[in-house]
Amino acid sequence: MLYHGTTLAAAKRILNEGWTVQPPEEHIGSIARDYGKEPAALLEFLRETNRFATTPTRGNWASFGLNRAIAVRSWAQRAPEVRWEALWAIWRLDHPEIPIEIETMSRGDQVKQVEVLPRTGEAWVFQQMHQDPLAVITLTLSYEMLIGFGAKTDGFEHKPLPPVRVLSGQGGPQPPGVAIPCPFKPPGSRLTLHPIDHIVRWRVFADVLGLSDEEFQRRDRLGEFGPHTSDGVPPSSRDEEQPWWTLSAVQHHLPAS
Repeated sequence: MLYHGTTLAAAKRILNEGWTVQPPEEHIGSIARDYGKEPAALLEFLRETNRFATTPTRGNWASFGLNRAIAVRSWAQRAPEVRWEALWAIWRLDHPEIPIEIETMSRGDQVKQVEVLPRTGEAWVFQQMHQDPLAVITLTLSYEMLIGFGAKTDGFEHKPLPPVRVLSGQGGPQPPGVAIPCPFKPPGSRLTLHPIDHIVRWRVFADVLGLSDEEFQRRDRLGEFGPHTSDGVPPSSRDEEQPWWTLSAVQHHLPAS
């Protein structure tokens, strides 16, 4: 089973059309104009900062996770990724006075250092994107079909798929995901759409509400925001070691957009 996190609107289109080639430049240009930026300048900034949106193969591959929890709690939360990256760049351009933060990311045996947003930037991007409902598409394909479709491992680079025993989590570390070249339309019976909710991590939640960490945590202890959705859920990343809620559970606390 493979998992693809995206917006609900995109998921419905995929069910009808399959995965199609999506050159990022057009999306970046449209977002730039919406926020009063020059498309060429925004695209150049993304290239200078080595963002994923401008890698040579971006838009030519459909990416899938091997773990539903990661697809739901991580990949889908930034969907569509090109929009997230463009908004990331807009915030960075508007706040050059904010110090740059660097994080080391790993995908399988590959490691890369990337610039990350301070929490204020994360909160701003979240506010621009949380109105779009999300979904996960599950895809059922045999190992032989994956090979036939030209699938590779997904990560900072595309590499040949490992043996099926590794891909299924037996006999070695799994790759971070699977990528299939577009256009790609599997039989409809192999696709299932699952609407999901946005996740509101506590640091973003506190920033959107304009609260200090101490005040937010005090009100959380009083139960003002309700139980954490993350309670009892094993963390799949560093970000999930802190509480998070689903958007539907705390929407009424957030300021109107």
